[in-house]
Amino acid sequence: FHSVDVPPGGDLVLVAPTLEAMGASTLDELIGDQLPDNAVAHIWNRASGNYTTVAKTARGGWANTPVARGDAMWLQDPAGASTQRVSFAGEVPDTRNLAATTTVSIVGLDAVAYPYPTEIAFTNTTLAQNSADNDVVHFWSAGSQSYNTIAKTARGGWGSADTKILAIGEAFWY
Repeated sequence: FHSVDVPPGGDLVLVAPTLEAMGASTLDELIGDQLPDNAVAHIWNRASGNYTTVAKTARGGWANTPVARGDAMWLQDPAGASTQRVSFAGEVPDTRNLAATTTVSIVGLDAVAYPYPTEIAFTNTTLAQNSADNDVVHFWSAGSQSYNTIAKTARGGWGSADTKILAIGEAFWY
């Protein structure tokens, strides 16, 4: 499993599940009651370029909202809540038994994540290596509630992203 801390008081964290969820395909099955009532998930739908926003209710949980491995989403505690730890359980993707995972970025801005449960240097990802000059990434800081925006240079470097390590489950905008 891997865990992420959802910051207190309505602040946001940008995450993605990175494990095969062993039959779990909805937010209710993945997160369940790990967040308090009135917590919110904003799940990026890359096909429509919009969010699916769902609030956890006491009666209906997360309303059977579908989520797949690698789907980027914002998680938000309700105002007044303390930091909550959310754990995503499942199996490590096995390339011998599962199809290869490809995160396809749409033209324009897209929320993506490294879809495997391991830390990796951003510059070691296929996405970073195949990016064009002047492509831009936006890394979210849950601590400061702000972005670190970096463009690939004409010389092929990523500046401060050259040392960026993607945490397990960390999503970002590309």
